Amino acid sequence: MSPTRTIIPLICSLATFASAQADFVGLNIGAYAWNPDISGSFRTGSDSKIRLQNDLGFNDDTGNGLRVSLEHPVPALPNVRYQTVDLSSSSRSTISSSIQFNGSTYNAAETINSTLDLSHQEIVLYYEMLDNWINLDLGVDLKMFDGEVGINDNRVTVDETIPML
Repeated sequence: MSPTRTIIPLICSLATFASAQADFVGLNIGAYAWNPDISGSFRTGSDSKIRLQNDLGFNDDTGNGLRVSLEHPVPALPNVRYQTVDLSSSSRSTISSSIQFNGSTYNAAETINSTLDLSHQEIVLYYEMLDNWINLDLGVDLKMFDGEVGINDNRVTVDETIPML
């Protein structure tokens, strides 16, 4: 066997493996602020539909969040991210038409105090499918809500866990 047939494949394989590398362990901690657009509507049971901006007077607000993620090179185990998101706001407005909320009726021209708290925590388990010049992560996100929606002293709690892909 000629030395060329042995050396060339050896050099090619070494060049291929020299460019491959794996991350050891990565810890990422971050904080952020964002401006959610508070819009939409809701209803409780058979009560009337209540619009957040038009009926309750909510405006866009500023929220903040904190996240911590841990990435590792073990292929069988998913990477983990924990995130907390503050999404709460309050409003004081005079309603233009009667609305019903949680069995109570609020009449037109009545001044009401409204609260909206959809703050939540997230746990994300994910795999990095691509981590080059294109990043692609796939996984499961569990959003755990513990908040409330209220008008004056009448409150409805929001205590739900929502799985997302």
